[in-house]
Amino acid sequence: MNQNPKRPDTRKKIDYKKKPDYLIMLFTIVIVIGVFLFLRDALEGQVQELTVGEIQSAAQLEHIESLEYSLIGGDNFDLVQVTGKIYDQHVQFYDDIASFERVMRIDQAQAIMDTVEAYGGTTNVVAKSGVTFWTVIINLVPIALVVV
Repeated sequence: MNQNPKRPDTRKKIDYKKKPDYLIMLFTIVIVIGVFLFLRDALEGQVQELTVGEIQSAAQLEHIESLEYSLIGGDNFDLVQVTGKIYDQHVQFYDDIASFERVMRIDQAQAIMDTVEAYGGTTNVVAKSGVTFWTVIINLVPIALVVV
């Protein structure tokens, strides 16, 4: 407090407002994302990689409940990623893991898919689109930021 009212107070006023610590926030966000990714991978079901022959024999024995494939794309225009699920009553023949996946040629995958469809299993072909809403946004936002 100023003892002499005619003389102005020359002491600096200290601003006690705390500023946010961005480094702590950044580390917290990184840790939360890391825990999320770890838990997502840890809680995901096991998937085994069967050979093409094993998948073909499973389809002929009617052990496959569902099958789907998606094109890999790029230079691998004739390769597809095949994923599927084995019926629960036949899981013991496949190391007690119901889900499987494999990369194979599209003609092999189509032959297996025809076999699975013949006995009533569910099949799906995942079509990939080249242009989506997110690809447009991801490509246009940096340009807009540079211009502005």
